[in-house]
This record gives sequence, C-alpha cells and structure tokens, in this order.
Amino acid sequence: MTDTLTARPAIGQWRDYAELAGLQDRRLPYALVAAARSPFYRARLRAGVPEDRAGLLDVPLTTKRDLRDSYPFGLLAVPRARLATYHESSGTSGVPTASYYTADDWHDLAERYARKWVGITADDVFLVRTPYALMITGHLAHAAARRHGATVVPGDNRSLAMPYARVVRVLHDLGVTLTWSLPTETLLWAAAAKAAGYRADRDFPALRALFVGGEPLGTARKARIAELWGCRSSRSTGPRRPAAWPASARTAACTCGRTGRCSRSTTRTPG
Repeated sequence: MTDTLTARPAIGQWRDYAELAGLQDRRLPYALVAAARSPFYRARLRAGVPEDRAGLLDVPLTTKRDLRDSYPFGLLAVPRARLATYHESSGTSGVPTASYYTADDWHDLAERYARKWVGITADDVFLVRTPYALMITGHLAHAAARRHGATVVPGDNRSLAMPYARVVRVLHDLGVTLTWSLPTETLLWAAAAKAAGYRADRDFPALRALFVGGEPLGTARKARIAELWGCRSSRSTGPRRPAAWPASARTAACTCGRTGRCSRSTTRTPG
C-alpha cells in the first residue's frame, strides 16, 4: 500500500495499447518512488530507484515469500495513521500475507471491482457470499456495490448465521439480482434450493448474474453451473438464459438475463 498517485488515469484516456504503454511509462517513476517509502522496497532499491522499465530489469522479482517475510507492515509506505483497513490472505498455502489500504485506496479498489460488463446499479440486490473476516474479498464487493447504489446482503460464507437454507431463502424472498461467491457455492445453492422445493433455473427470476472467483473454473464446472442455473455457455446456442465465461481471469460472470444474447467477459480484481 502506497500513497495514491494524484490524477489517477481513467479508462478512456488512451485509444490503443501504445498510448496505454506510454502512460504507464510516464507514471512508473512516481509509482517506484512511492513504493520505496516502504521498509521492504527501501532495502530492495537501496542502490537507487529505477526511472524506467529498463532499470527494473536489475531489480529482483518480488515473491510470495517476500510478502510473507514482510508481515505485518514491511510493505507499508504511508504513516499507519492513514490506514483505513487491515487485511490478511486466507493462509491456506502457508503464512498469511498482510495488506492495508487508505480511504483513497478504497475508492480506487471499489471502482476497479465494479468494472464488469454486467454492471452494478442502484436497482440491484447484491448478495456477498465470500469471507469478511480479515480477508478483503467480501469487503471489496460490498464497497463496490454500495458505490453504485446497490442494496448489499452481507452473507459471509464463514458465518454460522448464514446456512445454505437461509441463503436460498434470501435469494428467493429478497429478489437478489447479483451474487459474489466461490464457484462451488453456486453448486451448493442449487442443491439447497432443490431441497427447499425450488428449481435454480426457474424459481429465482430476479437473479441476473453470478460473479464467481477464487477457485479454478474449468470447462466441466462452468457447464455444470450453467446447466443448474439455466445459463448458456459462450459456445452454445438456443433460448436458454445467457452465460459469459472468460478464457482466463480472476473472476467470471454467469449471466442470467433474459436478452437471449451471450457475450464473453473478462473481469480482473485487484491483487
């Protein structure tokens, strides 16, 4: 986490890759100076802060081990008084890695998360079904949805207060239009819906998209989710509700709209 650069570039300020690359080159020195304020990069760049891409070639790549060894504040580049939130990764593959954000960072993070072709609007009811405790994922979706005026249902998937029967009730009774979860969650919801006497592809008419991420999303799993929720994969045809699956991305969207169209979507979250 570093000082947020002023006059942050916005989508639409470049027409092609060459213009984007030029913008990145102009911004790179400022980003490196900001990073060098952290203890880790102050040591890593002690020979001098690079001024361009060529200078970066002499700097070792930052590894996951570096992130773990920098716990808790080795990568912090602003005074701690400026922090708005502190987070950690799940730690499933070892020692958790820490991250921290200022209020200004949060404006940027929320805007980036909301860059989805499906779109998030004030008419949406957004079920957030990822962890809130320490991890950033639930808070990020929550902040992005609120930034766009949506009603948020904070259904933390690690809370005993939100069993699958309750998830199904909320999806149905509140008219949830968007969800954010692991891919596996959508399969479990469909099973819970069936146990409650519902059909996932028929009895949740308000639902227009399932945002998923955080797990491998292979062809078979995509097809199964699409089948259960009445979606249509990007390679299929016919009148079923459309689905959009990116070839490689941090997150994907299975859309459940009624337009009869199908598009390919790629959405990347920070991190």
